[in-house]
Amino acid sequence: ALPVAVCDVAFVFWIYYAIGKVQEELEQDKQTAKLEMYQRLSRVLGFWVIIWVFYTFISIFVNNMIINLSWKYMFAMFGFWDVMYFG
Repeated sequence: ALPVAVCDVAFVFWIYYAIGKVQEELEQDKQTAKLEMYQRLSRVLGFWVIIWVFYTFISIFVNNMIINLSWKYMFAMFGFWDVMYFG
């Protein structure tokens, strides 16, 4: 799981770097409509990263038995990524 997490983090940083470069170019060219779209994309990705980090910590706590979830709620742990990808 660690190599996958490292690759995910590397991709996220790469995406943010690329979005930042595009936003700089759009500001210089005064393309405000495209700039707004990229800013919105940046905010959505930031929100996704925050949820991803929160889920990761909850998952670690559940797997290490720090947080005990009832069997009734374990479906949320397994279905989290399906819901995130759908969103």
